[in-house]
Amino acid sequence: MIARVHFWKGQQYFLEIASHLKSEIKNIKFVMVGDAFPGYEYLYDDIKADIEKLGLKDGVINLGFREDVHRVLSGLDVFVLPSILPDPLPTTVLEAMASEKPVVATNHGGAPEMVINNVTGLLVPWDDAEMTAKAILPLLTNSDLRREMGVNGRQRVLKEFSIGDIQEKFSEAHRKTLIVRVAILGTRGYPYVYSGYETLVKELAERLVAKGVSVTVYCHKSLFTDRAKMKNGIDLVYIPTVETKSLSQLIHSFFSMTHACLSDADVILMVNSANGPFGLISRLFGKPTAINVDGMEWLRPKWKGLGAKYFKWASRQATKWYDQIINDSDEMRRVYLDLFDKDSEVIAYGANIRFSKKEQLIKKWNLNKDDYYLVVGRLIPDNNADLIIEGFLSTNSERKLVIVGDVPYQDEYADRLKSLTDNAIGIYWLCE
Repeated sequence: MIARVHFWKGQQYFLEIASHLKSEIKNIKFVMVGDAFPGYEYLYDDIKADIEKLGLKDGVINLGFREDVHRVLSGLDVFVLPSILPDPLPTTVLEAMASEKPVVATNHGGAPEMVINNVTGLLVPWDDAEMTAKAILPLLTNSDLRREMGVNGRQRVLKEFSIGDIQEKFSEAHRKTLIVRVAILGTRGYPYVYSGYETLVKELAERLVAKGVSVTVYCHKSLFTDRAKMKNGIDLVYIPTVETKSLSQLIHSFFSMTHACLSDADVILMVNSANGPFGLISRLFGKPTAINVDGMEWLRPKWKGLGAKYFKWASRQATKWYDQIINDSDEMRRVYLDLFDKDSEVIAYGANIRFSKKEQLIKKWNLNKDDYYLVVGRLIPDNNADLIIEGFLSTNSERKLVIVGDVPYQDEYADRLKSLTDNAIGIYWLCE
């Protein structure tokens, strides 16, 4: 055995095993290598006493401290690590395996991670010397078995524990510590594209993943039948909510924020100023957070009375609890400065510029290039599609008006817009 002299390293247990083996193989030799930490020199006397008591004086060679361990290993038939307490990851086991020696180690600590029982060596009990000796005996009497286990051990070291492998594992662990984990919440999810927020999440998340950032997007569970755990490298978490038009997003965002704060996310990005109060949760958990607040929701026609008051209050709360406020225009930055005395970062939305490569595709709607006006947007009051339609109907334009958009729910405003054009000539709805 090769180990620091210490009671838990098992020198005395090694000698007990040796005494049982000595009774079976008379000319067997046992080599001990290692010295004690300062203050533990008294253990040398204990070891000498055990050697005398067990009748091993002629069978034990105690070499003490050696710098040429590789030379010692080359002369052994079997290497034994008899630790009586768990040894975290004893490198002497790897050195012995690299030297093509079968390894006998007590079955606890890090040894079972290195030694494969009956393949590269033996895993034995730490408290039964007689049973351990019986397990070792066939190995001592079978040179072919020793050679086979030794070769297997060296191959395992080269494959799983080589210097190059250790460097790669350390490098991978280091890379993981450098990866930023971002959680994005407050939208319907990914890759669900319905509004500007979902488009933002899709474009942002995919670009972050391409840059090596770990991204998790929180999704409305009810909107997805195919609930994949990951898509396009983006982790997906599905959170249930109460399905009501006014409260579903708030309830979903509350549970999503709580979940994200309990996760390993390094940074949380929230969207929608309605989620302003939930910044208190991330503040309590100490999670860095940013919120994209969008526009003045409290002035939108669809929010009246209590809804408008809530949005303005929630927007103010966002400025108190989130670490970073994000606006999409300089004008909105000014609004937040004037109303809430809070500066913000301006990040304008972008767009992917595309040009049609197949003009014939519009023929299915009897449209020709440069022969129509195009309106794209949700059919909600603040997009003013009604003004555009009424204005077009009041003209004698020879062009056509093409409207792409709808809402995913029954809505009086959207129905009224469609009724305006029931008998109109030159207006095309592409809502499906």
